[in-house]
Amino acid sequence: MRSGAFFLLTTLGFLILWTQPAVPLFPVCRPPASDYLANFPYFAQLQSSWCWAATGQMVMQFLGKSVQQCQQAADQTGLACCGMPFPVGCDAGSWPLFEEYGFSYDMMAGKVLTEAQIKAQIHCSRKPIAHAYVYAQGVWDGHMVVAYGYSWDPVQHITFIEVYDPDWQQAPAIPYDEYARGPATNSAPWRDYYNITKK
Repeated sequence: MRSGAFFLLTTLGFLILWTQPAVPLFPVCRPPASDYLANFPYFAQLQSSWCWAATGQMVMQFLGKSVQQCQQAADQTGLACCGMPFPVGCDAGSWPLFEEYGFSYDMMAGKVLTEAQIKAQIHCSRKPIAHAYVYAQGVWDGHMVVAYGYSWDPVQHITFIEVYDPDWQQAPAIPYDEYARGPATNSAPWRDYYNITKK
């Protein structure tokens, strides 16, 4: 074969390959309009300030590790929170101790995951989200819940988030805007823990 013909065939072959649509190395995940994490456990908070511990218990139990609320409080405070009499200092607020129990995670403060990010977490990654909000802006006091599902309302054309509230069991599905802001008009997002993974 002459060199000119070889060059022409090589060039044509390159152009054909170059013009082919790119094939993704991994399948693209496209969440459906509604989904939830089946068999997600519910635990009520056992003390008035233990929403963080109940949230941690629910999330870690679902991901394969059981850690009681009193044990989390004991590890946080250094007190014997699983014994009697119950030390007063054990009923204290905190954040879930995911890393201490062998979990990695990502966290954002002062912001909330978008609808698309929530759908990706729940449907694509099959992971819940630990979501905290402050009761009022500028006040360092709030509450933590778990997002474990979402649903699309075709009538209102809005996304609802399915949550477990440690303080009053399963809350009704709430609109995303309310979930992101908090229950009151002056509430605000505090922290979101996501990509929670057992090491």
